[in-house]
Amino acid sequence: MATIKQKKAIQKLSENVRNEPLGKILKEAGYSDSVSKSPTKVTRSKGWKQLINEYFPDEELLKAHKKLLNKKEIVVHQGEFKKTGQPHSDVKYALDLLYKLKGLYRDTELSYVEKNGRTHFEEMSNEELDQWEIMLKKEHRLLCERLEKYGKRRGDKSG
Repeated sequence: MATIKQKKAIQKLSENVRNEPLGKILKEAGYSDSVSKSPTKVTRSKGWKQLINEYFPDEELLKAHKKLLNKKEIVVHQGEFKKTGQPHSDVKYALDLLYKLKGLYRDTELSYVEKNGRTHFEEMSNEELDQWEIMLKKEHRLLCERLEKYGKRRGDKSG
């Protein structure tokens, strides 16, 4: 069952999906500094997952994603409106955050602190850093395997 703090955090998140780290939202909801710096302590709980599914059902996420695929950002360049051909960044950020919160990305059970689009490892706990190291080694191994297969298909025996 969801706690009062979890409900406050989800409410803040649903009211205004901002370009702020989840840790800051958790802090505003009343969580301690240590929990705010390690959001997985909250996001891995059954109560949090129930609330995420209640506030952000998969059907609504899919509808927003479909709209995003067709929505293009418009900019003014030299006095003319032009479509960039790119999805609107606010919608893209909001969907990305929801996918992460729901654990819909592969290997995204890991939390991280993000500021201005960059991951800040110095604010992670040792446990989180260890998890990142394991995940990165796995991704590196998979990438090397793919590159090796690609090289063999192209006839390049040096890979």
